[in-house]
Amino acid sequence: LHDSVEPSVAQIYVEACNRLKVKPNSSLVAVLPKVPGRYDLTDLNCTMNFLGDKGVQALFPVMEVNRKLSRISLRDNGLTNPTCVELCKLLETRTGVTSLDLSGNQALMGSAGAALVRLCQKNHSIRRLGISGTKIPRDLTAKLTDSLRENSKKKMPCIPPVWRLIPVEEFNAVKKAFDETDKDGDGHISLREFVDMEQAKAIQKARHELHECEAREMFKNIGGGEDCSGHINLLQYMQSAFREYKRGDILYSFDVHSKYSIVEQPPPASAALTPEEKDELEIIFHTIDVNQDGRLSLDELAKGIARHWMLTDIEGIFQEMDTDGDRQVSLPEFIEGIAEFYADM
Repeated sequence: LHDSVEPSVAQIYVEACNRLKVKPNSSLVAVLPKVPGRYDLTDLNCTMNFLGDKGVQALFPVMEVNRKLSRISLRDNGLTNPTCVELCKLLETRTGVTSLDLSGNQALMGSAGAALVRLCQKNHSIRRLGISGTKIPRDLTAKLTDSLRENSKKKMPCIPPVWRLIPVEEFNAVKKAFDETDKDGDGHISLREFVDMEQAKAIQKARHELHECEAREMFKNIGGGEDCSGHINLLQYMQSAFREYKRGDILYSFDVHSKYSIVEQPPPASAALTPEEKDELEIIFHTIDVNQDGRLSLDELAKGIARHWMLTDIEGIFQEMDTDGDRQVSLPEFIEGIAEFYADM
């Protein structure tokens, strides 16, 4: 199951072209990375490749997997409004992208301009936008200028982690195994369902008979609870199958292979902490809360973390912890943030 290789960026592009029934651009195929599973492209320069709408749409999966992508140039590619709107929706949450050049796409007009305004207002990392040679109205151009000016005043957001993508064949195989085990289709695997399936698999593989106590131990370790009274959800099942992947990798793979969705929200990372670990983090929190107001400022967090952990990008960590965006970190946010940091290591 784990012998299959993740596709290269070039393969992802070619496969997308095949799905859209458009001929791959040979110039693009020549320059896109060919290393399997390596998704660290930072610049996507398609200037004057004359890709057309479908050709640009074939690049959307490439943009999805390359989480370090910063600069995109689609100058002079015959883009129309609907594809531009799709592109803007795709980039709204891509906080690593700082530059987008759509110059020379003469068919871009009002709806494209409105989508670009929304993009710049939602994604504050966009600093440069090329729209010369388009037909975007002047009033929208003025709004874009204002939005870019505002973005330039803001601090760059923390770039999200670069997650590894589980190959779709492996992902689908494990999802299929989950569905086959989940006999009643309720989105969870009970102890009885798990034991029956594992015993059937043991017989099928001509192994020794799997005793129920062995299966119960496996069930407990995956997430069925100490007394096996619980159940296993899809995320827990995936984590058990893909132990070499981080939780973030698995959640990212769910997003990309979006044919499936997680049945229930994953438990918070802090749920995995022992009471002693939570107590220790609470003590640390109160120690570094210098003014004892029950919340940590960026300065307090930076100084406190320097004393207790060797971590870099303190501001990025602060932003991730500050889930309510009030520029302060509460005790629950602190505990969850530290737990998430170590869960993804």
